[in-house]
Amino acid sequence: MNKASKSELSVLVVDDDENIRLVLSKALEKEGYRVSTAKSGEEALSILQRSFFHVVISDIMMAEMNGIELLHQIKEMNSLMQIYIMTAHSTKTGCALEGTLRKAFNSSKNGSGNRGMIHNFPVRIKIA
Repeated sequence: MNKASKSELSVLVVDDDENIRLVLSKALEKEGYRVSTAKSGEEALSILQRSFFHVVISDIMMAEMNGIELLHQIKEMNSLMQIYIMTAHSTKTGCALEGTLRKAFNSSKNGSGNRGMIHNFPVRIKIA
């Protein structure tokens, strides 16, 4: 089976900060990905009910529904969905969040034997 090209891969970027959504979507589009955005977890879930995405990238700190709550909801909808959680917090906070995310991801597994893993998204963003 051939790997899908970047232009065939769809990414949903979720962040309540319009500037972050814009920077991420432009960077991902420049790399060849098809990108849509959502300004909240609720909007992301609504979009995911109507459309398929290969990857969801979400901020962890959002009003209403945070990234961990969104992670749980998405995993209930599609346990195989690739989800990347980002944060602007320090490395020390990031390490604590990674442990929390692993726990959240593992607790949302549906028993299919999938192992919860956190990866770095393979896109580098240069800010001039």
